[in-house]
Amino acid sequence: GAFYIFANTASTGLPAFELAHRLLIEGRVLVFPGTGFGENWKDYLRFSLLQPTPILLEALDRLRGVLGEA
Repeated sequence: GAFYIFANTASTGLPAFELAHRLLIEGRVLVFPGTGFGENWKDYLRFSLLQPTPILLEALDRLRGVLGEA
């Protein structure tokens, strides 16, 4: 099994694909645009929680660095 989060990104004003690309380039965090799961998921990103806790915490710090404390 696996654990995932589908996060709504509509409030960012960016298309999910563009936001996913920005998180990869600026934060070095790989997430997947929801559109890969159908058009109904266009305002979502999928986060996989398959890493050990220290790595997930590092990823959260990187996300904060890109997105701020929203």
